[in-house]
Amino acid sequence: MGESAGGSLVAALLARPDTADIPVGAIIESGPLEAQPAERAGRVTRAMAKALGVPPTRDAFAALSPRDLLDARRRLAEGSSPLSGTPGYALALDPDSLPVSPDQALRTLGIPLVIGTNTDEYRLWFTPAQLVAISPFRLALARLAARVPRAAVRAYRDALPGASAGEILGQIVTDRVLRGPAVAVASARSAPTYVYEFAWRSPVRELRAAHAIEIGFVFDRVEASDWQQIVGPGAPRELAARMHADWVRFVASGGPGWPRFSPDRVTRIYDVPVQDEPLRRAAALDALAS
Repeated sequence: MGESAGGSLVAALLARPDTADIPVGAIIESGPLEAQPAERAGRVTRAMAKALGVPPTRDAFAALSPRDLLDARRRLAEGSSPLSGTPGYALALDPDSLPVSPDQALRTLGIPLVIGTNTDEYRLWFTPAQLVAISPFRLALARLAARVPRAAVRAYRDALPGASAGEILGQIVTDRVLRGPAVAVASARSAPTYVYEFAWRSPVRELRAAHAIEIGFVFDRVEASDWQQIVGPGAPRELAARMHADWVRFVASGGPGWPRFSPDRVTRIYDVPVQDEPLRRAAALDALAS
């Protein structure tokens, strides 16, 4: 199991011919599933090499300290968002190490899979000030640049009444990068597949159900001081106990305790209360994929 980049690495191991047959089940939390051609995936390597004044080679990076590498990446990422064009790490297609993109390989994998995302993933990538600064005009420009169908924006407005232009764009980014690929994989699989959406809203810094918020619930650690900085002192203890128990149940038995994803697209919603219901914002997600 893994979250974010960890989820991508789980997906990559399941896509590799030499490791796909080893696991008996997998959990992917908010993990990008699409591997990029080497040239595109290497953008972050080249950007870091330029910032460090070294060639973009293994030997050049190996000669630097981990602190130098981390500091360079931090400088590149400061103030960035998915709109800024700042390159991020991505899985790279490679004939030997990753010949098939996980978003395709997972469709035919025969083991049970839990896969899901958080409602407001984008709120870890955009600050509240950045969201406020996104005007309807900027939303329209982003729609054109990303080739988002006009009908999809209308569908998101219908699904999220009262949402600002920034919130609409954030949800589109969330669904284009994470939720859409996860649902597409789940819809194509015949092996047992269980889809969730983590929807509980943290009151801290307007994070809501942002990227990574669910980790403290999965490990039943919302009362720990490190997680209270993210979820606040009043995070629902019963929700953490329930989510943790579902994860343990899946590890132990291959089933987390809610219905398999099927044509009715039933999804477990982790909120107070926990509910199983049809896929939320389905019309908007379908319009985005069209």
